[in-house]
Amino acid sequence: MKILFVSAAGYPTRENLYRCGFVHTRVKKYIEEKHEVKVYVPSMWENKEYYFDHVKVIKGGVDFYKQKLGNYIPDIIFHHFFSKYDDEIHQFYLSLDRDIPAIIWVHGGGAILFTRRLFNFEISLKYMKEVLRNIKTIHRIRKLYTKYNTDKNGFVFISDWMHKIASKDLGINFLNYQIIPNPIDTQLYKYQEKEIRDIVNVISIRNYDSRKYANDILIKVIQKLSKKSFFNRIHFHLYGRGKYFEKLTGKVSHFSNVFIQNTFLTADQMVNLYQKNEIMLVPTRQDAQGVTMCEAMSSGLVLVTSDNTSIPEFVKDRETGCLCDNKNISQFVEAIEYLIKNKNAFSLINRNAAISIREKCSLESIYSDEITFARSLIS
Repeated sequence: MKILFVSAAGYPTRENLYRCGFVHTRVKKYIEEKHEVKVYVPSMWENKEYYFDHVKVIKGGVDFYKQKLGNYIPDIIFHHFFSKYDDEIHQFYLSLDRDIPAIIWVHGGGAILFTRRLFNFEISLKYMKEVLRNIKTIHRIRKLYTKYNTDKNGFVFISDWMHKIASKDLGINFLNYQIIPNPIDTQLYKYQEKEIRDIVNVISIRNYDSRKYANDILIKVIQKLSKKSFFNRIHFHLYGRGKYFEKLTGKVSHFSNVFIQNTFLTADQMVNLYQKNEIMLVPTRQDAQGVTMCEAMSSGLVLVTSDNTSIPEFVKDRETGCLCDNKNISQFVEAIEYLIKNKNAFSLINRNAAISIREKCSLESIYSDEITFARSLIS
């Protein structure tokens, strides 16, 4: 099959190894499966071609695309971040010589109303500007998606929650769609059997620039755990970076069993840390999937996380992790205590989580779902 990948938000480079890495993961898999793949990154600022990990990338405007790939007629287009440059995208599709079906990935950023992210705003002039920007974005995306919401095209949502919210907020009944999560590299994040010992290592890897990651709840859980007799058995390892980092982690930095690192991590570093920890404490206020969470499950960590948004689609309480109510900090504390004091239950969840995430999110599983969807649109 001839497949054109379009990623309007970018593609990895030597300077930015992880930009839209999930698109590159897919590209490599499709090449491995002997498909003829091309990669195009729409850009209004520069025209260039480069190689990343043996993949040729064409980046530029429509005229540059025609110059470099004008003779390439794909069977289907895989489009990520479809709404980023709407005028450029319309020009791109108009420039094609024939009607080519497309699969469009709906990412959360522009498809969710601001009212679902009130936790991230404070009433201010900046807040009002963000509200107006969101309303304009929703209106623009609604028009764009409606135009391409036809029988010949398909849409992909990474969770059922994302589909329901986008459908409601955009007011669109998507005619042809599939729920397909982002893939997890289960070969990189290999399963490791774990057990509860005298010292239990609990890890958190989070961005501290947004309240949606609920790091304030993480800190409250540690503070409440400090009153428990088994608190000193737990070693907490907090990794992250962002504007809230020092303010929040400073509240628990005086504990001798809390280790704090103000840094982002590479994939290899995360793999290494997953091998050394047993539990991941990862509350959230909103997630369309939670890729880091899924990578940890693949590695054998047991999650203590929030029971909201898409999370229950990936974590079953006391079966593949522990789900808690954000409004009840005690539930997080009780979940950690349960895992520490019930070694058999911990071991069972450890195994079940790794099996579950492989069935749902392994690269092989995602590839199979995507290629089946693509073939249904081409035939």
